[in-house]
Amino acid sequence: MSLSQWRREEPLPCCTFVAAWLLERATGKPCGSIDDGVALGGLDWWSRANVYDGDAPWSAIEAACVLLGGSPEFVVGVGPDQDAPPLTPGRIHVVQRWRKLDQGVDPGPEDDRVEKGSSGHTFLAFAKRGGRVTIQQSSISQGFRASAGTWTGSAGLDGYDVCVLTLPA
Repeated sequence: MSLSQWRREEPLPCCTFVAAWLLERATGKPCGSIDDGVALGGLDWWSRANVYDGDAPWSAIEAACVLLGGSPEFVVGVGPDQDAPPLTPGRIHVVQRWRKLDQGVDPGPEDDRVEKGSSGHTFLAFAKRGGRVTIQQSSISQGFRASAGTWTGSAGLDGYDVCVLTLPA
């Protein structure tokens, strides 16, 4: 079974959807189950891609980087005074956002931790010219969805810490 079939049959968690998409792209093989994900990426990679460790909330971005490369850009506190990281037209991006993380001592994502009340989400953003974007995402509560919109300013990510990984062409 492929990811396309899997997401139609089951409302996938956000990270599982993105991890399966990444594996299909990297390996050219279908990823239509957790067993496929572990077989194609290995248990350690699958665990990081699915953010199993609260001491590593940005691990989905790190796992995507390990698999496909790319350049991540991290922004703390997106809002009126801080734009979301930019997207590169013609490229695909893995986006991870978090609210209410323990920021740790150092600025940046290295020592962030999930704490009670933290909430996060991981999704794909397909950037087009003129700030247009197609978002593909999934969640257990809403299942898969794709929507078109714009990516300008805060890009609707106000109040979140955000990391955008621009994947290689």
